[in-house]
Amino acid sequence: MWFESSVRWRARLTLRALRATWRDASAAEDGWLRRHMSENARSLFGLAHHFSRMGSAPDFQRGVPVRALAEDGRATRALRRGLQHELTVRPPVCLAVSEEGEVPMAAESRREGARLWRLWAAGVEQAYPGTLAGCHAVVPEGAPGRSLHSRGVRVLAGEFAVPWAPCWKGAVPARVAGIRDATLRAFLAARFALARDVTLLSARSAAELAAFGKLIQDHAPSLIRAIRDGSLGVFACEQPRLCKALMFGLRPDPARARALDRAAERLGKLRPVDAWPGLKALAVRSGAHPRGALWPWYGSRPVVETGVFVGPERVALPVLGLDGPCALTSPGLTEFLAHPGAEPLRQHELREGASYQVVVTTPGGLYRAASSVWVRAAGNQGGAALVEPVDPPPARRCAPVAPHLAS
Repeated sequence: MWFESSVRWRARLTLRALRATWRDASAAEDGWLRRHMSENARSLFGLAHHFSRMGSAPDFQRGVPVRALAEDGRATRALRRGLQHELTVRPPVCLAVSEEGEVPMAAESRREGARLWRLWAAGVEQAYPGTLAGCHAVVPEGAPGRSLHSRGVRVLAGEFAVPWAPCWKGAVPARVAGIRDATLRAFLAARFALARDVTLLSARSAAELAAFGKLIQDHAPSLIRAIRDGSLGVFACEQPRLCKALMFGLRPDPARARALDRAAERLGKLRPVDAWPGLKALAVRSGAHPRGALWPWYGSRPVVETGVFVGPERVALPVLGLDGPCALTSPGLTEFLAHPGAEPLRQHELREGASYQVVVTTPGGLYRAASSVWVRAAGNQGGAALVEPVDPPPARRCAPVAPHLAS
């Protein structure tokens, strides 16, 4: 009870500060950008782009081109090798690997992310009391084709692997996200989650939640046996070194295994909604949930949206309704492109109903990175610019260029 009360109390302070920021969001972003350029003028990126000569956002926009997020790969590879001053003077606290790419995370982003998580969680708790009473389980996102080994900086897999929530509330250890095989990763996440009383389940999309429910149903006997024996199940031999670390602290739990057996006997199969009778809500990224697809595994449990993300950086938060438009909450400087190559716009310049590509500059050292995220401007409320996630428009086809004939 005290944890839920502390979350609500801190959320009120966060919301008050956000409302003050929303009233003049562009000025707040300009102030942050000036400080960031001044502090990082002697980083390799700052020296190459003459940060010391820049004193405003227009100077920054003229001097730094918009790049695709994938083009920052050279800088992140340097961070992995231990070259810490490539993007910022202070080394990032971690490198978060997701489907969008590799995003360096600064301590500032970690703190702000925790504040925004508390604000979002307080809204969910108010709407569905008891959501924060138990554990929070995260379906870990994979990072296909990307190694999680690094000498220079800690690497985490998946946007939700960054621990916004208190670690003691998490049912699935963060190490599970480092497993590259998708089936083994989901199996181990299910094994740890089923052993706890989960009240909030999060994933990147509804499709991942549905796949997670199907895996629990298909592998229920092995999962229950692993909980009864205090082991990691039949797949543990595939990565013995990692699984040895995950085994630390595990104990046999026959009582929990019997409860899961009884839940499976009722319908002849184990559904997540039966394994976790206290489950209050499912959380997915905004705009990423066909709700009907979750019924066979989660019944009528409500689906709430977590916001709009670029990698692990949250750029919009659904504080004005758990399934409505999101208010922009910039991690640094956020710009918008009506189409690739267009003149970048700021929050106050968005035209309601139009769609835009999100371009971010973050404390960790992403500079004008064009993400794969597209949003639609949905108006303004209380000084906050509201957006809704949309699918990216189809690529524009270029007309063939006629060959130049020399005279």
